[in-house]
Amino acid sequence: MLLPADYAEQLLPQAEEPQLSLTQSQVMERVRGGGGYLFADLLGPLDERTTTTDELREAMWDLVEAGCLSPDSFAPIRARLAGGKGKSAHRTRRRPQRSRIRSGRTSFANTTPPDMVGRWAATPRADTDATRRSVALGESLLDRYGVVTRGSVVAEDILGGFALAYKTLSGFEESGKAMRGYLVEGLGASQFSTPATIDRLRGHQDTDDVVGWPSGARDPQVHVLAATDPSNPYGAALPWPAQGPTRSAGAMVVLVDGLLAAHITRGGRTMTTFFDFFPDGVGDPMPLVVDALTQAVRAGRMQPLSVEKLNGGPAFSLKDFGATVTHKGAKIGGRASAPPKRRGRSITEALGELDGAEEADGRPDLGGPADGLTFHD
Repeated sequence: MLLPADYAEQLLPQAEEPQLSLTQSQVMERVRGGGGYLFADLLGPLDERTTTTDELREAMWDLVEAGCLSPDSFAPIRARLAGGKGKSAHRTRRRPQRSRIRSGRTSFANTTPPDMVGRWAATPRADTDATRRSVALGESLLDRYGVVTRGSVVAEDILGGFALAYKTLSGFEESGKAMRGYLVEGLGASQFSTPATIDRLRGHQDTDDVVGWPSGARDPQVHVLAATDPSNPYGAALPWPAQGPTRSAGAMVVLVDGLLAAHITRGGRTMTTFFDFFPDGVGDPMPLVVDALTQAVRAGRMQPLSVEKLNGGPAFSLKDFGATVTHKGAKIGGRASAPPKRRGRSITEALGELDGAEEADGRPDLGGPADGLTFHD
């Protein structure tokens, strides 16, 4: 669970204290004193250790899953998901440390596993005050969604559900911190937002006689997001245009001017487009989708996609939009294969250079292949 530090204590779920082992109790007794600790600090000196490296490592990750311990970065989590061997998607080449032996230090002294790097600290305890928790919940929903609807609250799987959120947001309405209204058509009457957000919505009102992109722009903005990203309203505040897509981990969506253009499953093998639900006068959005995915790959935000199925069929048609054809489908964002390099010169090039050299020396031209000689290139 990723939470802002300012609201962490109020947004953390309330849970019973887990049963800790002896090693886990020693770790928590150390970190609850405050500050961040390296893995080597928690392991202790060699002559004073009461546990092994692997035992402490597993004990600390059990504390992370129980919500008692937190790392200071995503590096340990990436290494853990990669198998704890340091094989991450964002590896950097390490330069050889030539001065280690000369300075008396060797790499054998490093006892920190790849998934235990950085500093570790105790997770804040959950606040037990119901008022502070409800206020933090309402403010976080308004900050995250802009317009809070029943669907967005249900997607959050909040304890107390929409009834608790509705009571809190109604209190915000009475105090002037929020407003209730029928802001987005088709999402019910129980919609809450802030006055600043409502003013921005009024500046983007649409009319039925306008064709093209909803914002009226000629070059719409395209965003590639994780399907579970709160910025993706589909599957939460808004229903999916058609059955099939899910807000699952690893899946991605492509939004064009706020409209759902494509959904890519985890691994990138299946792509589903929703161009049939687009307004008239927007043209073919597929070039925008492929270009956005290509730019995301070049920026290092994702790996190249090997699409095998497009709307239930083969994905070879993506080659018309810049994708590279493979034996299974199409590859988006991969490097195009360079033509094979020819070694040496051809017979024609060699004869041309020879003729140029003879003319420069003033020697007469003795003829070429047309004088009875045949060259096979």
